[in-house]
Amino acid sequence: GAAPSRTATRFGPAGVLASVFPSEFIPDTPEGGVKALDQFFADQPEATRTHAIMAWAAEYSLLSYYLKSQEGFSKTIAYGHSRFAKAALVAGAFDPTIDAVVAHQSGTGGASLSRDKTGEGLDSISENYPHWFLPKFATYAQNKAALPLDQHFLLALMAPRPMFLGNARRDVWSDPNGAFRAAEAASAAYGLYGQEGLHQKTLKDFDPTADIAFWLRPGTHGVVKEDWPAFLEFLDAHFK
Repeated sequence: GAAPSRTATRFGPAGVLASVFPSEFIPDTPEGGVKALDQFFADQPEATRTHAIMAWAAEYSLLSYYLKSQEGFSKTIAYGHSRFAKAALVAGAFDPTIDAVVAHQSGTGGASLSRDKTGEGLDSISENYPHWFLPKFATYAQNKAALPLDQHFLLALMAPRPMFLGNARRDVWSDPNGAFRAAEAASAAYGLYGQEGLHQKTLKDFDPTADIAFWLRPGTHGVVKEDWPAFLEFLDAHFK
């Protein structure tokens, strides 16, 4: 998923790509992740102890604060793919120093609606990745309708800042349709600031100038060379 150098440098000399590898902090394995979480957050009650998605989000936040403490950095954008796109969205929701989020194929626990019938289920994600979320999240696996809120609330916390939601047509596991409907619902929060939020009417009408830009390409899960021009169109539209 690394940016092709020629494509990334098109954003200009003022654009700097600073990267972190969140799994070096909290390993992305059930055993290693839980062990690291127990070490870092031993003072927290077990039922509400910080889990990996939130811990990874903190890395984005710390990097944003650091960059903005350095001369010449005025804007920071959190970018992530898949599980790290979930973390980027959480970072943007909690940290106002992050000026935009590019979340590519964030899926369940990210931009896609948890109550949706399509995509990765809460039972699957909780069983395979118990270190990602609080244990209580798994208790809704057999009764998603009982969830007190859904992912459009997370997206709404980005308002009024720009947000890019990347998707692929055959990536059914990430539920692009559910992410689109979450973006539609989150647009009400942008309306409170006099902004439109999601402008497009269908999944295919990509508008990089919109407050919420929804990108859908052919293909499956992953970051491919066709994605980067779309990412940069969005950044150009809002920050160049």
